[in-house]
Amino acid sequence: MFLKTTIKLLLSFCISFCLFCSNILFAQDKNKVAESLIVKWLSIPAGQPDDMLKQQIENLVGTQPKKIFLKDSIASVLQGKKKLKNIELLHGEQKSFYPSGSIIKSVKNFEYGRLKGAQQFFHQNGIKAREYTVFYGDTVEGKEWDWGGRLLLERTPLPNGYTCTFYKNGTKESVFQYDKTGKFLSGPAYEYYPDGTLKCEKNYTSGVLDGLYKYFFPDGTPDSVLNFKDSVLNGEGFKFHKNGKIKEKFNYSFGQLQGTYIYYYTNEKEEYVMNFIRGKKNGIEKKFLPGGFPVSETTFENDVENGPYKIYHKNVESVMEAGFYVNGYKHGDVDFFSIDGKKVATVKYNYGKRITEANY
Repeated sequence: MFLKTTIKLLLSFCISFCLFCSNILFAQDKNKVAESLIVKWLSIPAGQPDDMLKQQIENLVGTQPKKIFLKDSIASVLQGKKKLKNIELLHGEQKSFYPSGSIIKSVKNFEYGRLKGAQQFFHQNGIKAREYTVFYGDTVEGKEWDWGGRLLLERTPLPNGYTCTFYKNGTKESVFQYDKTGKFLSGPAYEYYPDGTLKCEKNYTSGVLDGLYKYFFPDGTPDSVLNFKDSVLNGEGFKFHKNGKIKEKFNYSFGQLQGTYIYYYTNEKEEYVMNFIRGKKNGIEKKFLPGGFPVSETTFENDVENGPYKIYHKNVESVMEAGFYVNGYKHGDVDFFSIDGKKVATVKYNYGKRITEANY
């Protein structure tokens, strides 16, 4: 009798022990599966969900707000092989407070380590500082306020949404858009003066200035019209006087002046004319007085005076001085003339050094 009872107890113990060991192994396998799924979940690009993977994690971990502590094995994967203990994987609503303990600093919402839903941040005076809606790490829309509660920035949902910033008086300061990823500026953008007058109109492609760029004076008249490619000046451009007349006319090729550059007086007469090749002066530089009379003509090669030059008497088309430049220095005979065209003197130069002078 005693033997039978002992055998029964031993069998019961063995069965219980086997079940216990089985549960431990099952729990370990479950943890390994959960860790593997979470690594995949956190590796998904921002803004992209995976409902099937999410459901698998929910079945293993649960859905209640919590801090899930991960083991070293998964921590090393998430932290770039850096060994850290008790890595927190946040899930659900998480609050943080300023040192006083009574004022909320932030209220964030997570879905197994990925930001999702409303995200709120507060100033130390309790006024809301920022409020964003996030979709798996990708900001969808939001607003920002200063310490007094004044709206500073507003962002509406993509893909056709915009971001708007504001002046202290509440008027718009700027309006711009992002591309579908929410990372790069894309499409038309505008800037305004504090009174609401349009200040600037431009366009972005993949985060760089691209296309027509218009800038305006505070009274709304045009200041400049430019063209950009990859955020550098490229193409024809104009700048204007405040009276609306053209001030400068030029052309750029990928950030360098190319072709004829003209600067105008307010009466639309030319003040300065020069040709550029790859950003350097090449050709005859011409200067004029407001009445249209010439001031000087100087020949350039690669930004250096090289060749003949002339200087005119004031308010007449009569040459006062004529000579030659070599590598930026006056060289050879320089002739001087009276206003009626008679030669009055000749000075000989040797690479900028005055050698002799003859008067007539």
